[in-house]
Amino acid sequence: MTPSQNRPFTEGRRSLRWCALGRALVVWLVFIGIESVLGSLRGVFLEPRIGAALAQRIGLTTGSVALLIVTYLLIGWVRAEGRTALLEVGVLWVALTFTFEMVIGHLRGRSWRSLLADYDIAHGGLMSVALALLLFAPLIAVRLRR
Repeated sequence: MTPSQNRPFTEGRRSLRWCALGRALVVWLVFIGIESVLGSLRGVFLEPRIGAALAQRIGLTTGSVALLIVTYLLIGWVRAEGRTALLEVGVLWVALTFTFEMVIGHLRGRSWRSLLADYDIAHGGLMSVALALLLFAPLIAVRLRR
């Protein structure tokens, strides 16, 4: 097969890949919207009553459950097929979430050092755990759907 004969096949796969990543972006917007609401509720209702550290642990749990539910419900619509494509979706979600957290946190007046501390497990930061789950959520959801 000549390279020109192979082109329609690879272009079709590339198009499907971009379509899946575009849909993954839409799912991420749904997820980050839900997470933003949960975070606001946590800050208003939980933190004043139980403290930031415990509220953060509860937030990790509720956020993880929300992530898995959204991913479970929408991963079929994303149409990412195969392990590599599902990991690409996870990488996209991790990159978008990390960027979102850094930008929003900085706009709210937090220092870069303070923001990065949220990812330091040794000092109680749980965001790295959340990002790890986010990376593998598409694979987990596909397995759960089978």
